[in-house]
Amino acid sequence: MKKIMLCAAAVAVGLFASCKKDVVTPEQDNNQVINDTAVVAPEVTPKQAAKTETVGLTCDNAYEINVDWPKENAADSITVDVVKEGKSEIFRMAKTETVNKYQSADGHFISKADTKYTFGQGDKTLCNCTEK
Repeated sequence: MKKIMLCAAAVAVGLFASCKKDVVTPEQDNNQVINDTAVVAPEVTPKQAAKTETVGLTCDNAYEINVDWPKENAADSITVDVVKEGKSEIFRMAKTETVNKYQSADGHFISKADTKYTFGQGDKTLCNCTEK
């Protein structure tokens, strides 16, 4: 009888050990990737932030966009906050070869011509925007 109970206990311990999930510490949790896409554009530094101004945009598809647009095209990277249906999505974008155009690693872009802005992805325009 003791052998059966010891065998049952050993099986239970083995099952428990195989079901154990990895424990994520707070330090590891802070390093999770968002949107499964690596961000190529560097973080906006305080020095770069002085070269930008936050511009609020109203778009033709009901998106609201806040962008840290560069003063005199001086910033290498910008942050774009897109609010759609009450949900915010933040993109870090790097300067492209095209003047007044910035693009994220996943292909989202924002460009400016005079006072009009265009937000899109790849070769598709998602919306046209104007300053609030």
